[in-house]
Amino acid sequence: MNQVKIAAQMVKIHTMDVALGKLSAAVSKQKALIDAEETKLIQMLRKAKLDTCRSGSLRASLGEREHFGIENWDAFVGFVKKTRAYDLFQRRINSNSLKEKLKKGIRVPGVSVFKEPTVSVTVVKGKE
Repeated sequence: MNQVKIAAQMVKIHTMDVALGKLSAAVSKQKALIDAEETKLIQMLRKAKLDTCRSGSLRASLGEREHFGIENWDAFVGFVKKTRAYDLFQRRINSNSLKEKLKKGIRVPGVSVFKEPTVSVTVVKGKE
């Protein structure tokens, strides 16, 4: 494959990446605005003592979402071991911790490392 085609592909990826960055920033900003407006609506519904409200074809309903946090790790792990409730754990590895151990030469049993090819296209300063 010649260098002209490779260069064209690099430019194409970079252009798409810049556009994606702009879109991502706009999406993040819009999500923050929506979150703020939802907070206002929750407060308004609570103040009006309403669980639901309808306006034209729109309907708002108050609900709750549960989130869980561990307050006492030792007690939690003790419970898991005692009751064999290992289903409470998620099967994922903390990549940063594993990388640190591997860097120190510590082999962690039961874990394999696989590498995925990647490519990075960046702008060289002064060459835009």
